[in-house]
Amino acid sequence: MSTWVATVASGAQEPLNAPAPLISAPASGVTAGDTAAQLISAQRALEMGMPATAAEIFRELLKRPGIDERSITLSLSAALIADNRAPEAERLLAAFKNKVGAGHEGAAWHLYAGLAAMQMNRVEPARGELPPVKERESELTPEERSWWFYLQGLLAEKGPDRARAAEAARGFYEQAIEAATSTYARVGFQIAREQALLRIRVPTPAELELSRQQMETWRGRDLGYGAAETVAVGLNAQGNRTQALAVLNEQLLGLPAQERAREDRFRLLIGMIAGAGDGVGRNALLQLLRSGRDIEPQRIALQLLAEKSTTEPLRGQFRAELSRLIAAPVPHPIYEDLLLFRANFSLAEKNFIAAEEDARALLDKFPGSALKPLALAVLTSSAWEQRRYRTVVESAMRAVEAQSKDSSSGRQARAELNVLVAEAWFRAGDFRSSADA
Repeated sequence: MSTWVATVASGAQEPLNAPAPLISAPASGVTAGDTAAQLISAQRALEMGMPATAAEIFRELLKRPGIDERSITLSLSAALIADNRAPEAERLLAAFKNKVGAGHEGAAWHLYAGLAAMQMNRVEPARGELPPVKERESELTPEERSWWFYLQGLLAEKGPDRARAAEAARGFYEQAIEAATSTYARVGFQIAREQALLRIRVPTPAELELSRQQMETWRGRDLGYGAAETVAVGLNAQGNRTQALAVLNEQLLGLPAQERAREDRFRLLIGMIAGAGDGVGRNALLQLLRSGRDIEPQRIALQLLAEKSTTEPLRGQFRAELSRLIAAPVPHPIYEDLLLFRANFSLAEKNFIAAEEDARALLDKFPGSALKPLALAVLTSSAWEQRRYRTVVESAMRAVEAQSKDSSSGRQARAELNVLVAEAWFRAGDFRSSADA
């Protein structure tokens, strides 16, 4: 770990021991603890479905001397692909290959190269990445295995037999969801599955006409609702997005109260087709988040909305919406998720008190929550940014214990948190504890 002068600024805690006067800062001014804190923030943003934020942090980390270039390159590639920026990911991967030499890229490199190619609809280059991944599949981390199933699903969609291709693709997408190693990784692959269904369920002209007839004949019944969904998907695939949304909105207006699950489905489709950025799509997802019946589509809506709310004025509007839902007299079905996302938005705005209040509320109300590591990461990041180093130690050590011991991301997070603990003790002037850590 890099060493530097331990200083205590206004608001930071007093050191336990006198600072070591002969230790100098690195030329870059960036320590191992600073890097670990940034990695924790980037990984939290990527996991929670905010890839643009994660990509910005990973790109900055890649410029730092002594960084694990392979790991950060792959993480940045994943963030860029998740943010639909495949050309940037492809250039990044190509530059890394040129540096390390052909044959030394590793299985994960070929995986992300295949995903980038598929996002740009370059099917054969993507298919060409399958053999090197299969050959070295054992190198993939548990998290990367989810992406591996997803890539195979994308390629399965391109099979010559339409019905078999759709069935095979669905199977791979379900495996990707099943293999996901965290709550929000699972949500991310559920979103990817829904996007895929909009592609692979495209009806032929004859099927579309039959569905139109069934929609009218069986209006107000299950068969009619299913046919309406098929019509909307078909119209959207033809480029008639306005007509597709009109069909779905018409169905929503006539839904009886007992069809709440169908209402959730139609709102989710509207949000997926129109997008979460503004207008009808954002409104549909907000309604789903407010009054949905099932937590799975509500979590999808939450992540889609959060991804499009990272800048003003949408960020402020969305944070206000989270506050209204959290303050409702009846606890929301995904109350803990709302607390976590509001804590992250507060942290991004440097509102440390609010961020910590929400993170602690989550931990107090849901002590066994799967979101516990993310809440503790918020507390750790908040304390680090405020230079409250002994508080960093406390929350980081709790975060280490909360990390999964089975996933590679959990092991990596524990390593980064331990670096943070060691440097936090050092910055607080407790050199013995720092050395022990």
